[in-house]
Amino acid sequence: MTQCSCKTEWSGLVECHCVSCHQSFSTDRNFEDHRTGDYDTGRGCYTADELATLTLQPSGRLRFKASPQKNGRVVWVSWSEDREWVADD
Repeated sequence: MTQCSCKTEWSGLVECHCVSCHQSFSTDRNFEDHRTGDYDTGRGCYTADELATLTLQPSGRLRFKASPQKNGRVVWVSWSEDREWVADD
């Protein structure tokens, strides 16, 4: 079990938690995708509101979904991991 200074705990090989914005992600790819900006001018994080409306192009499907966990925290998952909440084309 790993714990952040914000007291969020997580385990697993692929789950990630951002020590900057304190959001959790189901994979390292989702973690990387929540970062914005380039390395030369500075990187930042999308807010929870921005993540909830971020879409894949050109399909327009939502990129992320907040997945509440039993312990009360939220983990951001991507549509490719949980297709049940995405309508078929």
